[in-house]
Amino acid sequence: MTTITKSKELDSQRLDDTPTAQKPRKLSNLFVRFFTGMVILPFIIIVIFLGGWFTTVPLGFLMLVGILEFYHMEKKRGLQNNAILGFIAATLVMLGFHYQQPILWQVAVITLIITTFTLEFGRGRVLKDSLQRTLTTVGGIFYIAFPMSFLVAIRASDSGLHWFFAFIYCTWGADTFAYLIGNMMGKTKLAPNFSPGKTVEGAIGGLIAGALLPLSVLYQGQIAITLPIIIMFICATFAAILGDLFESGVKRFFGVKDSHIPSFDVLPGHGGVLDRIDSTLGSATIIYAFLVLIGHIPLLI
Repeated sequence: MTTITKSKELDSQRLDDTPTAQKPRKLSNLFVRFFTGMVILPFIIIVIFLGGWFTTVPLGFLMLVGILEFYHMEKKRGLQNNAILGFIAATLVMLGFHYQQPILWQVAVITLIITTFTLEFGRGRVLKDSLQRTLTTVGGIFYIAFPMSFLVAIRASDSGLHWFFAFIYCTWGADTFAYLIGNMMGKTKLAPNFSPGKTVEGAIGGLIAGALLPLSVLYQGQIAITLPIIIMFICATFAAILGDLFESGVKRFFGVKDSHIPSFDVLPGHGGVLDRIDSTLGSATIIYAFLVLIGHIPLLI
């Protein structure tokens, strides 16, 4: 009896001690995330205001790290790719949008497809494996490199400063309000199989905020608020939410908690770069396409 009682007391102490031991880690991680954000935010504002290479270089850095994280997750799943060729092609894609020379990204993509397939097939791999390595390599370019390059084109467009900040208000506004409202009143799971923490209520709050907040930026820039612009921001916010869910599904498929590469933590406390830019990939594509349609950006094809 004495032994059983002591055993129960020890188990009880372990249960009581567990939450206490976890709290410092959670608070520590929250502090690291907050500190990282406070350091990066002024830098982001400055490079956006400066434009040109000052914007392209940081975006290019995030793009390349995000692609390497994507390739790393693929390899962990056993889906091989040619990360070196993908890295080079992604750089040329962004340069093509920076210089507004579509020939750069066209040559990059075509050369990547031909070279990757030729190298893999020439090594004696079967046709299926060669095609797989080619598709997994090119997939990172279309998933990450092009949307990030669209941001370069948005900043260089007519009234590019206001459109870029409108993009930020749309994407970050949706993320922030979805998180806050989801925590306060979220009850209905949005996509439990992909991201159990996201709720329908949070998504609705994020959708409203992401659609309305950027309008204030355009209004300050004396850009007329029209119905097509409102509809576009609704679509862009929806794309941001889907982009977040899609990346959650990608991580679940690859069996990882976050996208960062071990020993290469670019954003301390925030997981990987791809975890932070996932929602921007969809919204950037929608805003870019809209600006092309209304003639603010040349169609680089």
